[in-house]
Amino acid sequence: MKILATLLLLFLVTGCQRPAQRFVPMGNDNGIALDTKTGLACNSYPKEPGDTGPPNHLPICYDLYKANK
Repeated sequence: MKILATLLLLFLVTGCQRPAQRFVPMGNDNGIALDTKTGLACNSYPKEPGDTGPPNHLPICYDLYKANK
């Protein structure tokens, strides 16, 4: 029983050490994500030439990743 209690305590102290997902999708497939490290919204991919959607003036997620590793 002491071994089980020790293992449980060790797990609670160290946690599972899983990396968190940095970019979380926002909305319904609109290509916008939240960068959880900086707290900024970003475009998952650059706009295509000729895209008639409204401009959103958000940075590209990859650019945020490179700038804030």
